[in-house]
Amino acid sequence: MNYFKTATNEFLLVRICAVLMFFYTAYIIIFITSTPSIDYPIWKSFFDEITTKVFTLVFVSAFAFHTWHGLTAIGQDYLHTDSTFGRLGNLSPLIYSSYRFICAIIISIVFIWSLLIIW
Repeated sequence: MNYFKTATNEFLLVRICAVLMFFYTAYIIIFITSTPSIDYPIWKSFFDEITTKVFTLVFVSAFAFHTWHGLTAIGQDYLHTDSTFGRLGNLSPLIYSSYRFICAIIISIVFIWSLLIIW
């Protein structure tokens, strides 16, 4: 019973992240379409606004969370010991753990790099 509660919460969190990413995309599209001409000073001033910085931070956080859960689901489907490819014997847990570690490193690097760019 506890598994279903956790899975439902994760499902809802992933969907909430998708909605947040949609709103950010709409925010950027509205800015681009409502600005007659965009050059570097206009683009820089747009991203210097605290609203845009916070909204970008929310987007990057939602993107990282959404990506982590998506990649974890892929790993569980194809690399976990109970999956088709997981029947590699003792090698399967090592492959699955390595996959999750590499995904975590890449997502962390992109997240930190994005924070450095934003702020």
